[in-house]
Amino acid sequence: MAKRMKHHYAGLRRPVTDETRAGVIEDFPEIELVPDKALGTRCVEAWSYSLCCSDFHRIRDIPPWGNPNGPILRKGNQTEHLRGVVRMTKAMAEEFEHSYPQVHIDWDVLIAGAVCHDVGKPYEFDPSNRIRWQADPADSGSRRSGIRCSACMSASRSVCRRRSRISRSVTPTKACTWASAPSA
Repeated sequence: MAKRMKHHYAGLRRPVTDETRAGVIEDFPEIELVPDKALGTRCVEAWSYSLCCSDFHRIRDIPPWGNPNGPILRKGNQTEHLRGVVRMTKAMAEEFEHSYPQVHIDWDVLIAGAVCHDVGKPYEFDPSNRIRWQADPADSGSRRSGIRCSACMSASRSVCRRRSRISRSVTPTKACTWASAPSA
């Protein structure tokens, strides 16, 4: 009989501090592009929480791979990817808005989504988790669901509160069931 997979939810390994938050802002200044400053603060909190649930202390400490143990970039780290995604998202949306002025873009949701799109990377790339997953694959659980749900709770809830401002409702998906994740 196959061993039943266990699910692990990320938990804090150290407290979230002002130093952690300052490091997130320093590594990822594009967070300031989120128009709603309260939502931007929640994005900083999501990244800070995510880092504190891993062995990484800064976003810049995360290896520059698309996937763990994937092809290694010769230079850089995750900050270049994250910052580039936000800048490209903004540029594409500005062009879309210019080409289709009848379309309303909710810049809060769009930029916050770009900022938080990889908030699970610290958990996914965490050396301790990688060792645990390799040692016992059946004990791996869902490596993506735990941190994305826990870390994005405040940001996701804020986005979900904005349902009436966007054409399609935002609902939790199977990949991100933050409503059922344990509270931090």
